[in-house]
Amino acid sequence: RLRPELEKQFRVQARRAFDRVVLAEGSAYSIDETFQGGDEQILRAPQGQQVLRRFLEDKELIFGATDSLDPKLLVSKYLNGAVPVSGETDVWTASAVHERMLSAPGLRLVPDDELTRRTLLRGVRDGQLVLRLGDGRAYDRDGVVEGPVGARRRLKAGTLNTLALSDDVLVALPAAPAVAGWTAVD
Repeated sequence: RLRPELEKQFRVQARRAFDRVVLAEGSAYSIDETFQGGDEQILRAPQGQQVLRRFLEDKELIFGATDSLDPKLLVSKYLNGAVPVSGETDVWTASAVHERMLSAPGLRLVPDDELTRRTLLRGVRDGQLVLRLGDGRAYDRDGVVEGPVGARRRLKAGTLNTLALSDDVLVALPAAPAVAGWTAVD
């Protein structure tokens, strides 16, 4: 008579055993039963990823879907830790900036590349950053500079709404020497 109940409790407790979240800096959190659900819910199907995501969102340990970093914080604290473009001063690839944000100490968990994308776009809008796309267009606070060499022109209405975090997208500080060439008009 006791065996079925003991086997059930064994399965429940085995699944509840994975209730610790340890962050890179050493902080440890316990996922309580309010996130895991009751015994019957635990036995239905594995839901570890969903439980973990709810827990991280509730405890504000992960960035939300619409969050972005303050561009001033990115520039002052995190950009210098990214791998720069060879031969350039204060220029990084968008993918290097994203990798830096994934490994940056003191930040909440970064769930995907949207946080980096929104932060870079906000940095351009706020005048903290300048972006150069693979096709040569350069975006800064004042708009976009585009066109082939010898016919480059500035468009005030040019705004950047999306961005690929790849190696052909370059990110620079407005005072970087390379930016003068990116934003030069003919």
